[in-house]
Amino acid sequence: MQRFQALPTDAVDGTTLHPPFDVLAAEQGFPRVGGHLQVAPDLITNVVVSPRETATAWHTRVYTEVCRMSTEELVSSGSPGIEAALLRRGLPEAAVRAAVPGLLGPAGLSTSPEVTLRGIEAVAGLRRRFDPDWQPAGPLRSLIGPGQER
Repeated sequence: MQRFQALPTDAVDGTTLHPPFDVLAAEQGFPRVGGHLQVAPDLITNVVVSPRETATAWHTRVYTEVCRMSTEELVSSGSPGIEAALLRRGLPEAAVRAAVPGLLGPAGLSTSPEVTLRGIEAVAGLRRRFDPDWQPAGPLRSLIGPGQER
């Protein structure tokens, strides 16, 4: 929501938006440059960003688990459940209807939240495409949370 709200203020030049916010942005005339499947077709990742010192803290693990449980609950409720949840949040009905297929699609809620070394290497490769001299601060494997090493 914050990224969507920043667009009309000129505080940002662009942003990544997920359904239903991408639909709302399009309705307000903001051009769509591309989606995850166009930018990185082999890379689909759900991310929780936290400071390094709290990455393994109990509250970060609990937050990640709540996100996983919420995703499972929404996916199992199918289109009607997702639609109802978005409408409860006050989003316009037309935007909700347009967003639901994307949320259940290959880049949406049905995606596995697992972080893999292959996925992180793909992210690093994408970053190097735009910043060839970039190097990670440490080994890429160190960015994978405990219990997710694959």
